[in-house]
Amino acid sequence: MSDNHDTEESSWHFTQETLLMLGVSVAQLQSILNDGGESVSELVESFVNLADTFNNLITHKTDIDHTDLTDVKHRIEQGIVAFQFYDRMSQRLDHVSNSLQTMSHIIGDEERRNSPDQWRHFQHSIQQKLTMESERKIFQQILSGVPVEEALANLQVEKNKQSDDDIELF
Repeated sequence: MSDNHDTEESSWHFTQETLLMLGVSVAQLQSILNDGGESVSELVESFVNLADTFNNLITHKTDIDHTDLTDVKHRIEQGIVAFQFYDRMSQRLDHVSNSLQTMSHIIGDEERRNSPDQWRHFQHSIQQKLTMESERKIFQQILSGVPVEEALANLQVEKNKQSDDDIELF
């Protein structure tokens, strides 16, 4: 058993671990940027439509019916959902920031940098903090050797499947 452990440690180098962890960070940032663009567009569209609806109610109607109020309520709810994106984005950026800071401490200390146990502990601590299933999947894929671009493409395919499943047919 110690022969295998010695072989594992002798073939191990912190550069490989650094590159893996940077790949995870890059994937998280790219995912955040992609989600952000979609969410901002939805948010802007929702509030433009809300403003138009209020404008129409003010200028063209003397009576506001239940349908109008339901439409306004629906548009407000869409805006709230879009704002929730920012909370998720903040959490994810905080994860990336903390991970990069911790990694810099490990790299800056020669003893820690050359310790496979330190890197395994670091990876485990990151994994424990991931709250979103998509983050956990990307993390696992990259640690298993999947290139960042492929892991992101896999995530997009999964999101598209979920969107297709959410469509209601009448």
